[in-house]
This record gives sequence, structure tokens and C-alpha cells, in this order.
Amino acid sequence: MKAVEASERRRVSPSQLARKILCRAYLPDEFPRGLAGLHLRWKHSDEMIGVLKLLFAKGWVVKGVELSSNGGRLDLLAIAPDQQKIAIEVKSHRGELRELDKIQAALYWMAQFDCVAVANRHAIIIMTPQFVQEVRTSANITRECLDKQPELAAVSFTPHPDVCSTCRNLRCLFFKHRT
Repeated sequence: MKAVEASERRRVSPSQLARKILCRAYLPDEFPRGLAGLHLRWKHSDEMIGVLKLLFAKGWVVKGVELSSNGGRLDLLAIAPDQQKIAIEVKSHRGELRELDKIQAALYWMAQFDCVAVANRHAIIIMTPQFVQEVRTSANITRECLDKQPELAAVSFTPHPDVCSTCRNLRCLFFKHRT
């Protein structure tokens, strides 16, 4: 059997990798179909409009929407008033942006961006270079574990409030306690 080269492996999207960083045993639930799925897409679109209004009010210029970046779809690319090119991940949560959201945003960083941010209609949080580097290091360790020890990763449960609610790993002892 031929060994699979790193370049041949299926890339894990930033969305799923962020969850795997927090709990390697995370298994994604299926995206809702029908009206529930349409409702989630509508909420995200509505939040995108809110974030665009916030960016324009602060004097930012939007350069791109729904761009490919690091194996996923980056929501926005904008130029801040200080001329920094910022990749922005939009989240449609009420209240504070979560740790998971910040990790996911950091995973979109590429050399052509000056920085990355996570935003909702109320706030824009720009990730520090140190945070992005820490996340990239964690991502590399997580990918290595997923590639080299998939059996161990599948049972490496680390309950986290940002991921348990959308996990479908029935082997997890915490699965029955999710809400």
C-alpha cells in the first residue's frame, strides 16, 4: 500500500480544524437540510450585511467576499483605514465572539494578509500575530495527530462548550450531556 503524501491528503477546513484543535475526537453533525439549513444561511447573510455596515461606518474598504483561503471560504477581505489587508471571518452569534471563532479566524491567515479578524455586527476583533502563531502551532500538532494516530485522536475527548453542541461522536462520554 502506497503511503499518502501530505499534499495528497484531504485538507481539513479551518472550521473543522478549529473544532479538532479544541477536541480531537470531534465529529461534525450534518448541516441541517430544508428550512433549518436555509435559516442558518439567512442568519449568516444577515450578519454579513451587519458587518459590512460596521466596516463602511469605520472607513474600511471591502476588497472581496467569500474567498478561498487555507482550504475554506473566507467571508471578507477588507482594507482598514491604516491600509492593512485584513481577512475577516463573520460569525452570527449574539453577544461575545467565542474562543472557537477566534481560532477559526486565525486558521485563515495567509502571507498575503497583514492580519486576520473575527467579526459580528457589534465588534471586530483583530487577532495578534502571537495568537495566530500559537493557533498555527496547535493546528500542526493536531494535523499530525490526526494523520499519524487517527485511532487515538478518535477517542481523545476534550469537552468544550464551543464544540460539544455540534458534535455527533457517540463514543464520547459527554455526548449524552450536550444540550
